[in-house]
Amino acid sequence: MYDSAVPVSGICVDQPTLHPGALLGALGQASYEWCLETDRLAWGAGASAVLGVRTAADIADGKAFARLIDLDRPGGRHEAILQSAHGGTTEGAPYCLRYSYRPHAVGRKRWIEDRGRWFAGPDGRPVVARGLVRVVAECPEDEAAGSTHTVIGIHDRVFAAALAEACAAGRQAGLFLATIDRLGAIHGAFGAVVADRVCAQVMRGLRSVLRIGDSLTSIADGKFAVMLPGCQAGDIRAAAERFQLAIERVTVEAEAGAIQPTVSIGAVHIAPSAETAGTALHAAQQALDRCERETPGGIAIFAEGDHQAASANAAQRLALALNEDRIFLGFEPVLAVQAGGRQAFRARAFIRMPGIAPASASLQPAWLTPACDRALVRRLALRLVDLAGMVLDRHPGIELILPLPVVVDPRRGPGDSFERLTIELDEALAKADLDNNGRYCRAIRASGARLGIGGFGGGHLDFAELQALEVRQVTLNGVLVEMADQVAQGRFTLRCLIETGARHGLDMAAEWVDDEVIARQLLTWGCSRLMGTVAGTLRLELPRLRDAGRQAPMALTGT
Repeated sequence: MYDSAVPVSGICVDQPTLHPGALLGALGQASYEWCLETDRLAWGAGASAVLGVRTAADIADGKAFARLIDLDRPGGRHEAILQSAHGGTTEGAPYCLRYSYRPHAVGRKRWIEDRGRWFAGPDGRPVVARGLVRVVAECPEDEAAGSTHTVIGIHDRVFAAALAEACAAGRQAGLFLATIDRLGAIHGAFGAVVADRVCAQVMRGLRSVLRIGDSLTSIADGKFAVMLPGCQAGDIRAAAERFQLAIERVTVEAEAGAIQPTVSIGAVHIAPSAETAGTALHAAQQALDRCERETPGGIAIFAEGDHQAASANAAQRLALALNEDRIFLGFEPVLAVQAGGRQAFRARAFIRMPGIAPASASLQPAWLTPACDRALVRRLALRLVDLAGMVLDRHPGIELILPLPVVVDPRRGPGDSFERLTIELDEALAKADLDNNGRYCRAIRASGARLGIGGFGGGHLDFAELQALEVRQVTLNGVLVEMADQVAQGRFTLRCLIETGARHGLDMAAEWVDDEVIARQLLTWGCSRLMGTVAGTLRLELPRLRDAGRQAPMALTGT
């Protein structure tokens, strides 16, 4: 792509010669040449589109670009690049960085992979860096993490999607759950600020030993999840020991003395075609529970023979939660074009942990349902329908979208409240019911509720089948929305789905909408409902209706 030779004068040329080619933009990559003496950044064609910036001035020099990134290293990107080996040779010194990046104030954060080589002039001083950047994933939003930080669940959509993809594709991987030992005691002795610093340093220590392609996320105070794609069963313990060695090097200074945290780790090997994301998470949690109970600060690995016990435990926990009335709903705001004076929410199910307030610790049933028998999951679905009905009865000014894990007969006759309910089924569930003469879908419509399809775009159903089921609303898979924000082919696919659905009289909705630019584009194409950061973040309690209009960061006026 570049001539690797540095100018003989050792001075960065004013107009660097770039040959990025149209292929790079199509692959979601952008080439650059960075003059380290003048701080000038010259980008290849299409870089603004790849990086999602509004003007070329936003990335015209190193300082401007640095304002858009968040790199956990002293000295920032400049020092991180130059920490690599000496670049005085004609081959230069290679570097590879990964950092979070936000293209503009209202955009979402993304992970950027930045790799290339830097070169020195005749005096040995760094002169120029040449490389490629590409958007590899989306970062969990800080504000979303703040509103759901104490909920024990995978709210990092990128991590959850990577785990689900690894399980669905039958690729082996290692999944690890790590929790900081005695974090409550640290909080009590040193205060919340020091405890937060301990959490941050432990996460940084874990990140320091990850490879490109590995995933790390925080899922609760002092609790982290790590996934290592391609990790074999025999390497699980070695990987866990590597994590613990990294944490042993972590020291947090406080006024009362230094703190050296330790972690307990529960791990599971995800075997090809043997796991779902839910069962893998539950298995790792089982191993972590055993580690904390028997060998705090150690490592516990979920064994193959533990699956039956884990399934029994999951069923027991879900059955107890149902019997003890510990199921409750959280509410994700929905931005609607024609609200009709009502505020819409998408309901999410949670299990309150015994003896603890809902806002402090709760579990998502999705962690348990894959390991439970169908009859128990039906009980959960019916309980969710009952809870939704009670919410609608108490709040006549709202509408609810309720995703269900299985198809059930709501067992409720037509009424004013259920006319404001959309029961949302997964594409595969609806397809299976259609093959069974659509019995449950008919029951849902007979209850007065609208029938919706969630995660649409997987190819299970076509529009003719949606009409046969009398579906009223279709929620497009969030992955399609993300693709539309990154590549032209993704935008074309999404636009075709929206316009075709609108022609068939369907209310088209989109999830994972975190950017105002793509939100307005979706509305232009015919979307009537948006879910994501533009609408607001998940709440464990229903906001007061008089404040509901203030929840959405984006207004629909002027679209």
